[in-house]
Amino acid sequence: MLQINKYIFALTFLLFTSIHSKSQSTNCLKVENKIHCKLPEPSDVTLTSDNLNYLIASDHGMLYKMDLNGKVVSKALVSGADYEGICLWNNKIYVSEESFRKIMVYDETSLTFLYSYPLQWSGGRNQGFEAIARNEAKQCFVLISEKNPSVIFELDSTFNFIHEYPSPVSEISSACWHNGFLFVLSDEAHKVYQLNSMNYSIKDSWSIPVTNPEGIAFDGKGNMLIVSDDRSILFSFKSPVQ
Repeated sequence: MLQINKYIFALTFLLFTSIHSKSQSTNCLKVENKIHCKLPEPSDVTLTSDNLNYLIASDHGMLYKMDLNGKVVSKALVSGADYEGICLWNNKIYVSEESFRKIMVYDETSLTFLYSYPLQWSGGRNQGFEAIARNEAKQCFVLISEKNPSVIFELDSTFNFIHEYPSPVSEISSACWHNGFLFVLSDEAHKVYQLNSMNYSIKDSWSIPVTNPEGIAFDGKGNMLIVSDDRSILFSFKSPVQ
């Protein structure tokens, strides 16, 4: 009887291990393609309205337009100190200037600087707003502080604060909107999280094999893009959601 019990236990353990391993491998995304960006320390990425170029924010406070092969085709003349987050809305580019607590607004086509919005947020110079995105379900902007604490703020079209939510993720480096959900990226956890659009609870998550992942976006074909700051590489993954 003891031997039978040991045999059953062994089979149960092997079955559990197999299921667990399969689940883990399913949640680790595979790199499909990568592009070497010919610019310094890219911190976030989005696509132009026609999906023919990338818009890249750099830690050096620069805004670039890059073609799909990684070649820089233009850059904004007006720069900042530390650009971290970027999003596109109504043909305008919104960039989070972390150090000086501003949202810098540029024309999508010419990269001409238009105006800026000041923000109120305490903390160290490098502890401002790391991520910016649109929440189309609520028709508002979303700004997220990176950590200590990570907080999700909702703002109107002129960047007046409306609501705030504690982030379900302890550290966030980027955010974007896709298919009715907010997707956030964690540099420290090397993970992408899919958040509910109304209360920002976690719906799903995936591990990514990328060193220093700083920016996230989705292209016109639904592929997920992750940009590595240190390596200046744009990684492409098949969309983990339909």
